[in-house]
Amino acid sequence: MPSIRDRIKNADDGTSTNITIPEWDDVEVCVVSMSAGQRAQIFDAMQINDGNMPLELFWRVSLISCVIDPESGERVFSEDDADWLLADKSADVIQRISEVCLQVSGMTDDAIDTAGKDSSASAK
Repeated sequence: MPSIRDRIKNADDGTSTNITIPEWDDVEVCVVSMSAGQRAQIFDAMQINDGNMPLELFWRVSLISCVIDPESGERVFSEDDADWLLADKSADVIQRISEVCLQVSGMTDDAIDTAGKDSSASAK
């Protein structure tokens, strides 16, 4: 029987949704939730910038981390793609994909507002 550690390590605890992007010839991508480390990177950047998220960083993280090929499960974009994505692609499309990334990552306004609040009352 696998150990608890192995069961946790192998559990697929992320969420995802497929979206179609009409502006990109109706390409369909899967937008997956951020990992804990990716979400921490976003919140760390907000702390450094007085609570403001640098939009370019947010778009980079969300595009590179959250957009995967629904058939292969591989990431669609790499760090090398970020420059042309941000320079050449529509801000409306990039924003729409990033908003879906926020939703599947549990980073709605309510989730962001409660981040870092004391959860010891629910710990047992």
